[in-house]
Amino acid sequence: MVKTFNSYFQFLKKEKLIPESLEAGKLKGGSVPIYPLEQTYADRLLLCGDAAGFINPISGGGVHFAMCSGENAATVISNAFKNDNFESSFLSKYQQMWMEEFGKEIRTFARFVNIWLRHAERLVKIVSKDNRLIDIAAKFLYGDIRIRDYRGKIMAYYIQDRIKDALGLL
Repeated sequence: MVKTFNSYFQFLKKEKLIPESLEAGKLKGGSVPIYPLEQTYADRLLLCGDAAGFINPISGGGVHFAMCSGENAATVISNAFKNDNFESSFLSKYQQMWMEEFGKEIRTFARFVNIWLRHAERLVKIVSKDNRLIDIAAKFLYGDIRIRDYRGKIMAYYIQDRIKDALGLL
């Protein structure tokens, strides 16, 4: 891991994407949260992307959430400068914005992860035998669709397949 990091760091210098004089510090890492933080703002602070826990815990993806939360943060910060107000009560608009934009999707992921952890083998067995669910899962994992737009279909297909499984038809 350190070798890869150093190689990438040197590449960034060579491409003049970071200053030549910049030194690589000690490599540190941590786990990415699978649920968003309860509060993503404070006085003079907004958290976006992975730092706020905006990831898809199933695929590990989060670029879409990072970009959306970054745009929302930029809007709120711009207004904070205009109003010379960086208090958490003013910056709380940021949390309202991301909640409206993708909060439901994040909550859906959280519910799905809880189900997945309890019934992973059963879910894999059912999904692997239903081309409709395979197609939805692939599109979802690659970020082509939002899970909340397919929630009803997924539940209907899953219930149908559970009945077939119980009757020994799968």
